[in-house]
Amino acid sequence: MGLGKIGLPLAAQYASKGFFVIGCDISPSVVEAVNWGGSPVENEPGLPEIVAENVLAGRLWATTDIIWAATESDVVVVIVPLLIDENRCPDFKSIDQATLAVGRGLHRDQLVIY
Repeated sequence: MGLGKIGLPLAAQYASKGFFVIGCDISPSVVEAVNWGGSPVENEPGLPEIVAENVLAGRLWATTDIIWAATESDVVVVIVPLLIDENRCPDFKSIDQATLAVGRGLHRDQLVIY
């Protein structure tokens, strides 16, 4: 869950090791870029190639439907931003939203990693 500067490289690495990976992001443009074999993350050497290779091989694809993806997965890795507000306090909205969505798709014996 989360296809940003940490989530997409991790998803691509898992896929390159032979795992079937469903990447999730709330941004339709990020999901579309990944599904076309592109990398919306800049300045990561080799990432565009590994994403393209694994999308083409059918091991990596993306969706905005977090609940469905969680339902279909044995392992869920949540990597979303923890932002700091103007008062220098953590803003847990992204983590809370991801947790609620993943929770709706949970099933027995599933592993969730934050």
